[in-house]
Amino acid sequence: MKFSKATIIALVNNLFIGLIILFHYMDWISVSAFFSFKLHKLIHVASAILFLGNVMVGPLWVNFAKSTKNQDTLLFAFKILVFTDVSITIPFYDLTILNGLILGELYGGYQLQWLNHTIYDLLVFSVILIPVVILQNRVYELLKAGRDIDNLYKWWSIVGMISSIPILHIVYTMVFKG
Repeated sequence: MKFSKATIIALVNNLFIGLIILFHYMDWISVSAFFSFKLHKLIHVASAILFLGNVMVGPLWVNFAKSTKNQDTLLFAFKILVFTDVSITIPFYDLTILNGLILGELYGGYQLQWLNHTIYDLLVFSVILIPVVILQNRVYELLKAGRDIDNLYKWWSIVGMISSIPILHIVYTMVFKG
């Protein structure tokens, strides 16, 4: 299977950010604040909103495009999804994570139970994201070749929905942390 440039960027970024999270959790690396606490919090919240918005809305638009049963419309929706994944989802995911690590240290570190849950959720998300990205690449390649995508599309949708569970749990944890 041939991976697109966007897929390679997504997989490498996912590995890189996953390792940063893990190394930070293991206390092998530290992330220092560059700005004031309030500015880091603003960047964190704004990035999370843009990341979550794209993660939730992108597949919704693809589902609407698929419901038209028009191959060109669906191909265009996937093309836009791939573009926004690289230009919006990945950069704002990274900003959310990096600022979250900084804020976590400023809040008191991993002795806070809610922060541990967040790290576990991020690591689970990173693992689930691998098949999502690979399936998305395969569906897009099949669409470009004019081939049937129904079965693979179904799996992409299911695994994609599952991948949103740890992210939504993180949002819940951030809002209702103890």
